[in-house]
Amino acid sequence: MQSPQAQTLQQHIAVIQKAEAFMDSGQQQGQTALIAFENAFRAVKEAANGASETSRHDKERASAWLAVCHLKGIGCEQDVDKAIEIASPAAGWREPVAMYALAAAQIQKIIDTVPEGQWVSLEDNPAISDLERVCESLPQSDLTALKQMADSLEFSKNQNVPPAAYLQSQMYFASYWTVDPMAYQSEFHRKAMHALQDSADAGYAPAQFNMAQRLFQFNSTTPEIAESAISYAEKAYRQGYRSEESETLYNKAQGVIAASVPQAPTWSTP
Repeated sequence: MQSPQAQTLQQHIAVIQKAEAFMDSGQQQGQTALIAFENAFRAVKEAANGASETSRHDKERASAWLAVCHLKGIGCEQDVDKAIEIASPAAGWREPVAMYALAAAQIQKIIDTVPEGQWVSLEDNPAISDLERVCESLPQSDLTALKQMADSLEFSKNQNVPPAAYLQSQMYFASYWTVDPMAYQSEFHRKAMHALQDSADAGYAPAQFNMAQRLFQFNSTTPEIAESAISYAEKAYRQGYRSEESETLYNKAQGVIAASVPQAPTWSTP
């Protein structure tokens, strides 16, 4: 049974989890939510700094989510270096969220080295992540490091950290673009789709919407694929992921399904 302190910490972490998912989806929060984020940030910071009644497990967990706060700017200013500093000790204890935060922060530093003007457009596909857009401008050493970090996220993914599975999928997608942009059945693409589906099926809204987007990257979209895309898009919508882009995707999928329905014959009158 959880202690009252652990239960309170879990409540604050739940607020941060929601914020993290919305920030991954690029959406803004209202002022009330921002105040809740600040309160959650202060609570996890206090727990991470080690109140005597906090167990080591809860301290590590609080440190991990504190690192996520600094990484994403949840309740505080974004500071990638601070996120790395905080996440590193807990990641050394194989705390799964800390391992995710550390990898995500290191990847962000790599992305930040490439000026936005040098990003590859990759046909301006909205499903393409920032990581994929910058990958062709990175030196081979950074690409090798990305692939190693993608593999390292397997532990966090298996410990039911949906953002880790989502991040891993984006890293594998980035890797397959560097091999062959048309190789949809490449090893990296298969790994990417599996990781993305794992995250989406675990209820992570950004992954659910991205799954719907990715299903429409193929020219041979079938009614079955369209129905699957609608299912993922609706799940994300119910979690608050609502945008003009999501409505466009939904309508596109409905169009594919409607076009597949046999039309009744029309009879001309003599």
